[in-house]
Amino acid sequence: MAALKIRSAEVYRYTLPLRTPLRLRGEQVGQREGFLLKLVSDTGAVGWGDAAPLPGFSAESRDAAGEVLLRCARRLAGFEVPREYSYFEGAEIARTDDMATVGFAGESAWFAMLADAAQQPLFQYLNPAAHHRIRVN
Repeated sequence: MAALKIRSAEVYRYTLPLRTPLRLRGEQVGQREGFLLKLVSDTGAVGWGDAAPLPGFSAESRDAAGEVLLRCARRLAGFEVPREYSYFEGAEIARTDDMATVGFAGESAWFAMLADAAQQPLFQYLNPAAHHRIRVN
């Protein structure tokens, strides 16, 4: 399969209220805040990723993660996406200033877009032998 070209990369900020406030390392969190990265390929395949640092828990702040994610999105527009993970891991395009949440957003959107292009659910794209059901409880 040939590489996909990223037609657009957009970042959206979100705030979601929590039903019950969450206590993290002495800080009370009443809402979840973060950023969504949306990648769209030249073929119309779409991938989404989420960057949501937890205050008092994540190494990066929400604002710093947002700035880096916006810079990454600008670099991604027009980029040709190879289908091999090994390329993504070492690519300059994936540089996230060592921000785990930004790296997660980029990697998630990248693979979700490739899965959409292959017309497969993400779990199956990543592991063709994966079970379709998982028993819990």
